[in-house]
Amino acid sequence: MSKYEWERGEIVIPSAEWADFKKRIRDALNTASERQFDLANKLYEHIRTKHPKARGYELRGKAEDFVRAQSTAPSMWTPARYTPSDASKALESVIGWDTGAKDVKVRKPRKNMFPAYGINATTFNDTDCSLHFDNERRVAVWNVGENNRACETARAGNIGKAFFASLGKVKWTRGSGGTIIGNDEYNQDAGRDYEGGGGSYVVDRFGPDVKPPKASTGHGYVASSFGRRW
Repeated sequence: MSKYEWERGEIVIPSAEWADFKKRIRDALNTASERQFDLANKLYEHIRTKHPKARGYELRGKAEDFVRAQSTAPSMWTPARYTPSDASKALESVIGWDTGAKDVKVRKPRKNMFPAYGINATTFNDTDCSLHFDNERRVAVWNVGENNRACETARAGNIGKAFFASLGKVKWTRGSGGTIIGNDEYNQDAGRDYEGGGGSYVVDRFGPDVKPPKASTGHGYVASSFGRRW
């Protein structure tokens, strides 16, 4: 369902957990980069060998069909090898889309298109979200800008999945944790009839007295960098 929404929050991580918390996220994102590079190479070879004469919108469609098939789970019990986020990144790296259909070009993927995050990496960005490590305060800052289904997209993406999965493994101590707040167009509209209605609400809460969140599989949805959803 279409819904404009946003969310943001700051989560304090216990000092004993900070290094491992960050490492889990970096490792997950580096693994995702390797998957994306692998899928991008497969897409490039597929287009080059199966559709060498395709041009314009036809070329774009063939590429989208391929990555969509690769990132679709074969069954409800078996996860897909690639996530929708992997498919979106692979598509972006191989198929250039400039001013019109005639400008669609096939590019051989380069390794530097898929970043490897080192121990000093502190900021991670995707189309709909960002995650920042504030090392001085040991705070993870999560932000999803307002857009249609933005929170759903962000949590299904590789950064969102790595972030919330790592939060779920933290051993919380007194003084650690925090909340993620957000809002959406339906809540805002519903609150127009009474004073104080439609305000931001708590989306997630983390800390020693809160049960860990369930990690999203992210297999069912993605918003590509070109605005197309599947």
